[in-house]
Amino acid sequence: MHQHDILEQMINIVHEIVQDRIPLDKISGESDLHQDLGLDSYNTLELFLTVMSSFHVEIDYAATMDIHTINDICELVSHTMGTQGEELPS
Repeated sequence: MHQHDILEQMINIVHEIVQDRIPLDKISGESDLHQDLGLDSYNTLELFLTVMSSFHVEIDYAATMDIHTINDICELVSHTMGTQGEELPS
């Protein structure tokens, strides 16, 4: 799976969580999960559970401590999946 595909799917996953308050076109790879998207701890847990299920990966809790943006999650998923490729678009 290419980085762009991961990002596109990740944005859609995030949008499912925040769709009642943030339009899809306002979400990008650079969106901060807490500051820009307003995710609380419950939403963040929901996000990581959905990501693990959607991408069939295991994400260690310690790895989530450095996650701030959608691109950060994409990079973690990409690394976990062993995906090589181009840099993530913004």
